[in-house]
Amino acid sequence: MDRLRRFSQRKFVRDTLILQTGKISITFLSLISTILVTRLLGPQQYGLYALADNLFVLFTIIDISGAAASTNTRMSRAIGAGNEEESTNVLAYGLQSSVFMRSCILLLVLLIGPAFASATQGDASIGMMAIVIALGGPMDAIYSQLLLALQARRSMMAASVVQTVNQVVLTCLMISAVLIAPQAESLAIARLLYSLITLVVILIVYIRLRAKGSFALPRLSVLVGRVFTQSPRPFWRFGLANAIDKNISNISAPLIMQIVGAFGGSMAAGYLGLAMRGVQQVTVLGAAVLENLNAAIPQAIGRGDYQNLRRNFARVQGATAVYNVALFGAMALTSPLLVPVLFGTAWRPAIPAVVMLAIYGMITGIGGNFAPLYRAFGQMKLAIGAKIAALAIALPTAALLVSMTAEGVSLNISLWSSSIHNAPYLAAGISASSAVAAAGALSLNILYAISVGLTAIFTIRELNKRASIDRL
Repeated sequence: MDRLRRFSQRKFVRDTLILQTGKISITFLSLISTILVTRLLGPQQYGLYALADNLFVLFTIIDISGAAASTNTRMSRAIGAGNEEESTNVLAYGLQSSVFMRSCILLLVLLIGPAFASATQGDASIGMMAIVIALGGPMDAIYSQLLLALQARRSMMAASVVQTVNQVVLTCLMISAVLIAPQAESLAIARLLYSLITLVVILIVYIRLRAKGSFALPRLSVLVGRVFTQSPRPFWRFGLANAIDKNISNISAPLIMQIVGAFGGSMAAGYLGLAMRGVQQVTVLGAAVLENLNAAIPQAIGRGDYQNLRRNFARVQGATAVYNVALFGAMALTSPLLVPVLFGTAWRPAIPAVVMLAIYGMITGIGGNFAPLYRAFGQMKLAIGAKIAALAIALPTAALLVSMTAEGVSLNISLWSSSIHNAPYLAAGISASSAVAAAGALSLNILYAISVGLTAIFTIRELNKRASIDRL
């Protein structure tokens, strides 16, 4: 009992429990939103929104700032070393670079988004929705940077409350939007309003909590002035490498989604979109560990405490593996029952993709914890190489699997426009769309299995090397 009490009193454990409590609330709210939205929209309209959202994510490939990773890692190091000036510089650079890049992304989507959507998906409205989503990008960038600052200081209770409040706002906006007008465009508008409200929330919280805790975060007035004067030179190399790494990771799933949409149509994209949404919601239940590691690992490396880091990381990974296998195993086993009950019988064809993506959830749930290590170790070239190798193998495989399953681009049609006289064709189209979504899910499993496997090899090797030297 005493051992359990001492274990629960450790800061890492306490912070993880605080974050996890918030994540459970977020998951519950997100599930309510997903259930109501998908029921009201149906597979085709939800698929159009998923394609627009993924199209916007594809354009983020031009974001080479690496602001999130830079703030996460460098600010945690600065706080661990008690360096207030460095923490101000890091956060100012994060705000400067992220807002600038999100503005560039918005401009690019404005210029070519509709034309790109028309050429790849045969529907320019997908690009117009991507523009609406992109309008919130600069606001999202400010929110993310200030939240990362709180997490870097390990103000986990505040971070958890902010994330929960924001999910409440998003849930209310999404549900209200589709109740007013059950169209994909309504969700895009709700996303933009969410970005605005989110920005107001984080500004209020940051101002109130900035000076609380063991380390005072910089004033907003100081940050605004520093944003315009801070030279990116000390940070851009680290940020660039992290940006390339993150961007490759971020566009992997959207690329496969676009392939699914191009060959299988919006209905297949809707099925895969629901499966990915389900996995994302379940993944939230384990995300607290990664968020805590993002702060704890750089601080441990800043102290040079490699032996304890190796021991504690092994324990965390062991527990994470057991947890994720149980969590996503349960998801795969219960999805045939829960999908039609929660989302309606129209979503039954999404079940194969949901079951298949449970493997993806296990892989990413375990593999995500390696990211704070290789970033703090500066192994960015190896991480980027692993992701490029995975894409080089998985994307052609995905195109082959999806195209074969779709039986050609002839299935890229609006199936729900079929009349009652075409019911047999409609049934065949729905079945084919389900198979296309499952092929996309299988492709994601292949991609991330390769990427995580290669990353684990070089990351663990480096950790063992440093721990051995530290022991001597």
